[in-house]
Amino acid sequence: MALSFQRSHDLWTEQARFEAQICHELRYQHGKGPFNIFILDTSSFLGEEGSIQLKETFTTIIDEYSNHPDIDENVAVIVCGRHTKFLRHYSNKYQDIKRCLDDVEFGGPCPLSAAFLLLRGVLGNFKNYSRSIGDFHVHQRIILISNGRPTDYIDIDSDSPPLTGSSEGMTHLIKVTGGIGRVNPIFCVPVGGNPALTYFYARKSMKF
Repeated sequence: MALSFQRSHDLWTEQARFEAQICHELRYQHGKGPFNIFILDTSSFLGEEGSIQLKETFTTIIDEYSNHPDIDENVAVIVCGRHTKFLRHYSNKYQDIKRCLDDVEFGGPCPLSAAFLLLRGVLGNFKNYSRSIGDFHVHQRIILISNGRPTDYIDIDSDSPPLTGSSEGMTHLIKVTGGIGRVNPIFCVPVGGNPALTYFYARKSMKF
């Protein structure tokens, strides 16, 4: 199902407002530490090897958070693939968060623009959600675990996505991530047998 870019943008922006409201209502489950949003690429581009790597990487990071309860990190999770949505809103329930991928169906396209629009809605609603750790002031952080092959978010139901997004789609993604990255650091973790590192390196707003 292909939609126009403007229609797609409007739909995802509306969904982002809805997710931001849910996050606000669930603020009682927030820990006292920094805020981290994961975007997990669950598209068909990962393949079996990439899916395993993604799960292992994600689990390792969450385990590291759980080993430092004094910091009390908050974690939210967005998946980006056949289904692009919030799996978990901010909390410090690490064991529950680790299991959030258990029932996720991998495959489909990789509409990263849609994932970042969902994320932007929460960031905007909680723009003052930063924490101090010692002398450091920590803004909300984004951790992207991906194969690096974003597709346009107008093809929301495609099981055989194109290998690359259109120039219009890539321009939109660069604009969205650039705006977010000016304030909130975006850390990238490539996974899969042949990750598109060119995409990651080209994004000045992203870090390794």
